[in-house]
Amino acid sequence: MSLFPGCENLLGPEEEKIPFGCDPDFDYLSILKSSPVYAYEAIDSLPDFTYQDSTDENLRELRNTYRLENAAGGGDELSKIFNLLKWVHQTIRHAGGNSGPGPENSLSILQYCQETGNGVNCVMMAIVLNEVYLAMGFQSRVVHGNAKKLIFNGDWRAFNMVCSTTLSKWLFVDSTYQAYFSDENGNLLSIAEL
Repeated sequence: MSLFPGCENLLGPEEEKIPFGCDPDFDYLSILKSSPVYAYEAIDSLPDFTYQDSTDENLRELRNTYRLENAAGGGDELSKIFNLLKWVHQTIRHAGGNSGPGPENSLSILQYCQETGNGVNCVMMAIVLNEVYLAMGFQSRVVHGNAKKLIFNGDWRAFNMVCSTTLSKWLFVDSTYQAYFSDENGNLLSIAEL
């Protein structure tokens, strides 16, 4: 018996145990369709933003400890992006209700998962994927997606966007489900395009 009837195909065994999730009677598609378009306007008052350089001591330790060059493989940029996504998905088990260790960084999260055998929530998985990408020289960000209508104690998800210089665009990636999206022509999609 599902806690969320009608949502079984969206929820894995761990998510069935948590007190939030899909409302089968809520029309998510209408909300998405009714949302306004993105406003693309220049704002001069924001501070400069930089990405952590792959030579950072913690990122070097992550890259060397987990042999991320091997995980990325020797292919082109996109194959490396997707190989690293697969590596995080296969290395860390998802457990939606578990926020994991205190320090929210990839080395602590990976160590916690190895030592305890526990999984972690999507935020922790997104943090690891973000730092894995940064360690390998890709620009990446963690994105927290919140639903327009909160359900129980929140219908939300954490995922990543990674910059593909080959495609000159940001790509949506989700390490929990090893997911990314493309359109009907096979073009990989950004969060805005989704």
